[in-house]
Amino acid sequence: IVGHGYGGSLHFWTQDCSSQEEEKKDDDDMMEEGALVSARWVANPCVTGHFRSVEDLAWDPEGEYLLTTSSDQTTRLWSEVSCVVNGKKVCRWMEVGRPQVHGYDMTSIACIGRKSNHAQSDDPTAEKEPQHRFVSGADEKVLRVFDAPASTLRLLHTLKKLRDPATPTSSSATPAEWRVERAFLPSLGLSNKATVEIDVRESNKFAGPTIPDEDLGDAIDPRAEVSMEDLKLPMERDLGATMLWPETRKLFGHDSEVVCLDSYLASSGSDAPLVASSCKAKNDVASAAIRLWNVKLGKCVGILKGGHRSTVSTLSFSRDGKYLASSGKDRRICIWKKSDHLS
Repeated sequence: IVGHGYGGSLHFWTQDCSSQEEEKKDDDDMMEEGALVSARWVANPCVTGHFRSVEDLAWDPEGEYLLTTSSDQTTRLWSEVSCVVNGKKVCRWMEVGRPQVHGYDMTSIACIGRKSNHAQSDDPTAEKEPQHRFVSGADEKVLRVFDAPASTLRLLHTLKKLRDPATPTSSSATPAEWRVERAFLPSLGLSNKATVEIDVRESNKFAGPTIPDEDLGDAIDPRAEVSMEDLKLPMERDLGATMLWPETRKLFGHDSEVVCLDSYLASSGSDAPLVASSCKAKNDVASAAIRLWNVKLGKCVGILKGGHRSTVSTLSFSRDGKYLASSGKDRRICIWKKSDHLS
């Protein structure tokens, strides 16, 4: 059976004939229609994706996965998944997580966490941002920061092991203790919260049953030898309920809806990532300003104004972080140079 979901996904169910074999032996006159009614149907992985325009995307700095935002009010996580087709092993990009389900149309996203060789690379108290963290913007005045939960990191590590069995066990296989297992979205809320048992029950009351914790754990346990046939990827219902990322911080300062984002990640040293953002301008120079953020400190560290007279639509840091290019609806392209006193 194939069904088309409201959110644009295609759902598949396969009849489990094994449970019918014994019954058919006992009753040879069973009608085919009656067999279908009493048959057991098993849900298969869905074909999922955005059902409105994709507004922005960002690669994980290590290239392990891709994050996309859309006007369908979701942020989705895509990874390469190994599967067997006609007896051959192939890799396909599939949606394996839905970090953010929002109440506003999403507009922009930027990754701000980078892998480091230091022991404190996944320490939230370190000066640099830990790996697997991103900032997103929507049709609201707030920037939101998200961290990957432990369950998502284990799933990503399992998928990587299936693609390349020689992959060594990394920090993703055994996430740091400070990372939550998963997040939930409270009813009538916009901020993903860290999992609390009573709140999960509240979430399930409205969203319906999802993958049992023990099944999800078996599928992503890095210590277990999981084959491509045994791997249980999240279903459409689970993507928006059990694969959320917890929101860790909000950045306030814009006077109107956020339009675009970009980030600069220092390749070495202790420099914290720098995020640039713009919002919808009100036909004046002041509202067409670009804000620079130190996400670790949770504050704006600079405002670039005077270059544009209308909404800034794109932003891009140079590779060394010394320059920031911006373009806007006023048909201007501006090049901004980092001042020596800006830390």
